[in-house]
Amino acid sequence: MCSIERPYLEAMNREWTEWILNILKRELTMFEKRGERREFYKET
Repeated sequence: MCSIERPYLEAMNREWTEWILNILKRELTMFEKRGERREFYKET
């Protein structure tokens, strides 16, 4: 049971972390492109 579940879980974790990192990178680049990062810091 473990031998089947463990690789599956590890693969899922890898996919999730890559997916989340890609989204974060995309959001950051969009912020930088529009120059909203400075405005965002001013508001907070």
